[in-house]
Amino acid sequence: MENRENPQSTGGFPANQSVGGLWKNPVMDLGTNTSIGQYDGRSVPELLGEIRSRVDARKNLWIDEWTAIVAWADQNVLDSPEGAATLLDGVVDTGVPIAGPGAPLVSEFALMELIAVLGRSPVGGRAYVGQVIECAWRLPRLYKAVVAGRVDTWKAQRIADLTHPLCPEAAEFVDRQLDAAVDDVGWKQLERLVA
Repeated sequence: MENRENPQSTGGFPANQSVGGLWKNPVMDLGTNTSIGQYDGRSVPELLGEIRSRVDARKNLWIDEWTAIVAWADQNVLDSPEGAATLLDGVVDTGVPIAGPGAPLVSEFALMELIAVLGRSPVGGRAYVGQVIECAWRLPRLYKAVVAGRVDTWKAQRIADLTHPLCPEAAEFVDRQLDAAVDDVGWKQLERLVA
């Protein structure tokens, strides 16, 4: 006799979908396997150690990138109106305010070149370089903590976004308040501090 559907016992799937007396749901069988055959014989502690070292290396690369961007910005600051509007190959190069009030203007042409080197879009690149400049010039204590490895760059970027619209005095106040407790401050507390 042929197996037929028994909606009561198999949930609408053919009865021949049982394996070893247990019903096998073909919808849930995605053909996945918990092992992909690439186990290389290392122990879990060894693997975790390698992952940790790579995380640390990545963090150091971010810090190196930040310090290079700050050095680049230092060489491309336009601190006078004369420098902020120079004629270069028949096109006006204006200083770009990409960080909050009081931070230096940077050469727009040099900024576009840096963004290309970073492999970022113009909008995303301006925002990213602006965050780094915001930290280095307007939040120097926070920047020092980033360079020392005490604060992750992503966290400093979020803080820079919050302080960007503040006047220089307010940004300095936030920087001073965060100096001792940046690791202990949650986002809600930080938003209240900035507000």
